[in-house]
Amino acid sequence: MYTLSMNVPLPLRDLFTIFSPYFAPYPGDRRVFELVLNGSVNYNRVSMIASSFVGRITFRIVIPDFITFTASAASANQSLYAYVPDYAAFAAARGIDTSNIFVDLANAFSFDLARRRISNFKLQSVDLSLTHEADGWEYGVSFSARPLPLPISGSVKGIYWDKSVGFSIALKAYPSIGIKDSIPLNSTQ
Repeated sequence: MYTLSMNVPLPLRDLFTIFSPYFAPYPGDRRVFELVLNGSVNYNRVSMIASSFVGRITFRIVIPDFITFTASAASANQSLYAYVPDYAAFAAARGIDTSNIFVDLANAFSFDLARRRISNFKLQSVDLSLTHEADGWEYGVSFSARPLPLPISGSVKGIYWDKSVGFSIALKAYPSIGIKDSIPLNSTQ
């Protein structure tokens, strides 16, 4: 199995600056507006059917020494072989759409439920986190949701959202001003 990963940070601040002067940098500005696209292709040479693609989009706003907000979503395509001409007939026989991969990706983000269902890209997770720094303490809250299939029992079919919420409080380690990192040999202090 081979894996190829790519991480593409986009210059989000430059894009925001066009629309709002608030986002324009000023001297000493340490704010961060970040949009990152991650993609990973897992290719199985022995069994093309086991190949997959996982994509993640992450948006982060950082105001240093105050607050950090992060939102991300991941989507996976377990039917990568459907776009390979030699496997298209096999995929079509299994009821998998063999359209163009870009059309399929666009269908995954469509507001039309029918188009989203036929897409081979399926949402894997949605994650949100907020971290606040104050007086050496770091307070955090996170939320994560993942669609999971319902247990098979009778005629009930579908998915449910497995949601989790987390809270954290941490003391950040700051060096004490009173501790010297070096003491001269001829000093009496």
